[in-house]
Amino acid sequence: MTENKSTWSIRRKLAGIMLVTILVSLSGMIFMATYFFRKDVENRVKENAIQVAISIGAKTKSDFTLIIEKINLILSLSKKTPNAEIDSKDFEKIFFQNDKYF
Repeated sequence: MTENKSTWSIRRKLAGIMLVTILVSLSGMIFMATYFFRKDVENRVKENAIQVAISIGAKTKSDFTLIIEKINLILSLSKKTPNAEIDSKDFEKIFFQNDKYF
């Protein structure tokens, strides 16, 4: 009978198995953490973009509503005084009053 004696002792084999187990576990945890972190960042960026779009839309809507209200005011003033024309200076004064962004 011939015995195949390994050159590696039990201590080295166990140390190798533990090393491989630790490396595989750490690699798996790093991969999973990277994957979930990337997904979380993508979701936060999308949510932020949606919030910016909503706030810009609300501001635009309020600006258009303000313009329509001012035009209605000017038209109602011009209907009340049909013979008197509103000149451009009066129109600018009425339209742009109390609005620092125009």
